[in-house]
Amino acid sequence: MADKQYVTYPHVTVKYWRATMIRLTRRNGNSFVLNAELIKFIEEVPDTIITLRDGEKILVAEDADTVVDRALEYARHTRFLPEN
Repeated sequence: MADKQYVTYPHVTVKYWRATMIRLTRRNGNSFVLNAELIKFIEEVPDTIITLRDGEKILVAEDADTVVDRALEYARHTRFLPEN
């Protein structure tokens, strides 16, 4: 197998052409990556809160639509979904 190749799309990190995480920003401005498959639901109340499958809640700077778009971008790369 060739050397490990990492390709970065705008908000998705790809290893061996398989997406692994989406990039988000905490309210304090720190960037982090999140496994999109762990997301249970997203709320805007008015801040955006991501609830993970284990019940953990994460407050992010992005709005819910942006998080959904990034999760869909992740799904397209992992499941070869059409863009529209």
